[in-house]
Amino acid sequence: MVCRREVLFLLLHVTDPLADLVTRVLYRLRFTSEQRPFDTVSLSYILPLVFVVLRNGGIDRSGEDADEQVVLALEFLSVHTDACKFTHSGIEELLSMLS
Repeated sequence: MVCRREVLFLLLHVTDPLADLVTRVLYRLRFTSEQRPFDTVSLSYILPLVFVVLRNGGIDRSGEDADEQVVLALEFLSVHTDACKFTHSGIEELLSMLS
């Protein structure tokens, strides 16, 4: 398990552009979730990033690069459709973004 101190250290020492970091995180989330879907508590931390990507059509990207982030976010959500049935934290927001 990653502790808060490690997350804070990583955030303070990131030298990559935000767009590249978001894309890399989305790839890692997708691959990890394909092996074993996240539980609802983990999803409550991850879904805000996914929602921002979907709401804005990507983060700091345009064209095909932004589409890549959106597709990764949608693929992540498709793996967790069963878990989303039981979480009320963002289901209304998700449905409004997709409609």
